[in-house]
Amino acid sequence: MRTSIIVGLCVCLAWLWPAGKAEAARVAVLPVEGTNLSAEETAAIGALLAQAYEAREKGNVLTPATITKMIGSDGPAPEAAIRLGAEELVETTAVRLNTKIQIQSILRGRDGRELWRAQATAASMDDLGEVCDRLAESLFRRQAFAETATMHNITAKEASPENRVYVQTVTAVNASVILPYQAQTRFEPSVALTANRRMEAERTFWQFGVGLMLGSGTTSDPGLGALQADLGGGYYLQDASASPYVGGGILPRILWVTGGGSDVAINLAPYADIGMEFMRHARSGIQLELRITQNLLPIEVNMEKVRPTEFSLQFGMGF
Repeated sequence: MRTSIIVGLCVCLAWLWPAGKAEAARVAVLPVEGTNLSAEETAAIGALLAQAYEAREKGNVLTPATITKMIGSDGPAPEAAIRLGAEELVETTAVRLNTKIQIQSILRGRDGRELWRAQATAASMDDLGEVCDRLAESLFRRQAFAETATMHNITAKEASPENRVYVQTVTAVNASVILPYQAQTRFEPSVALTANRRMEAERTFWQFGVGLMLGSGTTSDPGLGALQADLGGGYYLQDASASPYVGGGILPRILWVTGGGSDVAINLAPYADIGMEFMRHARSGIQLELRITQNLLPIEVNMEKVRPTEFSLQFGMGF
């Protein structure tokens, strides 16, 4: 008799245990309502969206497959999810047009109130991984879908020729304000314009360019001018659309002085820089950079041989 009671209790606990785990779920991703899509395709969309949401909720999500298994294919999914304790519901509709798939996800509270809405278009079924990841990010953070792009979830549409997704050669134009410094000599600021080509990978880049530096003519102090090449590279400190970076390189240059002598010299000037690049996922990225440059060979200024150090602020835009 006692043995039968113990066995019965164990069976009941085993049956209740999965339900207890499901009741702990905070968010329920409901089965997807599809138009012009097969049942397998709508199930795939729901599974991908649930996986992406689970990554953000640390697994605390009721999946469409779990809900369907508990209520059947025709059961009332929202009511079932609420009974299981879900505080928020993700309703998703998907419509296949020709090859494209238009998806809309709505985040609702237990009372049916809309909390957030996100829409996206997948170029094909192969694009759904990135689209579902960004839909989940948009709903989870209450953030516009367009603002959820990273270097790894660009959709096929966004990766069309005008944009880039991984390794890309970008042409950029940079404008700089330069402050030469030398303890024995006072210099006026210089300005520079450089055109360069930057080859970017996931975390590194290489660049080469040519530029012209001229004295600004704002004071009566000597100024520096140069015709120079720019050979350098760098490392992105994070893999994101807005990424800080550190780098370095060397400027082979023809350097001259204005206003304090007429010396012209071939020079080499290594540099180190720190900067920030915005919109890396787009071809028209923007760079803001601080650079320090040291001339290795002396140049004559006011009858003295000096090796000026240059501090510069640089702004660049790719196209």
